[in-house]
Amino acid sequence: MLHTTHEKSVIAIGIDISKKTLAVASLQENRETVNISIGNDAQSIESFMNSIAVSMRNPDIPIVLESTGDFHLLPALLLHERGFAVKCINPLISKQLEKRSVRGQKTDKIDAQRLAKLGADEPALAAFTASRQQILARKQVGTLAKLKTVIQELTGHITRSEETAKTLGISMDLTHAKQAIAELKEQIHVIEAALAEVMQPVCKTIAQETKGVSEKQMAILSAFLSGKTFTDRDQLVAFAGLDVRVRESGMWSGRARLSKRGNSFLRRTLFHIGWGLAVHHPEYRAYFLQKKAKGAHHYTAILACARKFLRGTVHTRLYGIHRGQC
Repeated sequence: MLHTTHEKSVIAIGIDISKKTLAVASLQENRETVNISIGNDAQSIESFMNSIAVSMRNPDIPIVLESTGDFHLLPALLLHERGFAVKCINPLISKQLEKRSVRGQKTDKIDAQRLAKLGADEPALAAFTASRQQILARKQVGTLAKLKTVIQELTGHITRSEETAKTLGISMDLTHAKQAIAELKEQIHVIEAALAEVMQPVCKTIAQETKGVSEKQMAILSAFLSGKTFTDRDQLVAFAGLDVRVRESGMWSGRARLSKRGNSFLRRTLFHIGWGLAVHHPEYRAYFLQKKAKGAHHYTAILACARKFLRGTVHTRLYGIHRGQC
């Protein structure tokens, strides 16, 4: 049945993602759409791919879907591995498209149609290029961030509880909670070792050659940057959320702040990298002290070191673009 819904005149396909189903809209040259619904499972997606492989003239026809939690990963990965031109966009873009519509309608079918039209009208959409190994590394980093947060919260809770118990003269057994923390720390070691095994070689070299930067930190950074492309240093800094947001209007000038876009665990890792550089690396130590002498807050100066590291060492070594070329 699927082969009847995709004619040779198809110019773009949009897929609205949910946990169990995929709403698919095929946009034709006459700007009309044909809609179907399939399951979000490997077998259904395989049948769908077989259908469009037969009916589409051009394998470069864009297939646009949203980055929706983890639900988009299976269709995006299978379509990409099959050789289709998968475009994975931020859901904020879809939200903007919805606001631009006259009636503001929102259904799975309509959302898929909007994505298909976006694919036809915007040829420069970023391609989905992630591999299974890259996806695994990013999931490991996400787990690592959660485990560290849980350990921090649980450790603080245990400390406060024991202090209260001591003050009140009561007994409180938290043996198993402390054992749980030890188990979580062991899991962290396992994940860090796995990330180190798949770390990009250049990231390992950077850690070995740069005082104040550890291989564990570069393994995390490698997982975040693997498969990413940045045409200039500013894009990389913005991806990490370390770009400075300036607010000005007329004669008024607001306080500059970090955008803090992107992943908070990545920023935390870069903060620790900046701290290590400010303490152990002569060049960055001098830069840190220079910032402090100009009145920068201690943490601001540390983040400045992290930003300098991203713009200089990381961008140059990973993407082969030197300062003068940006």
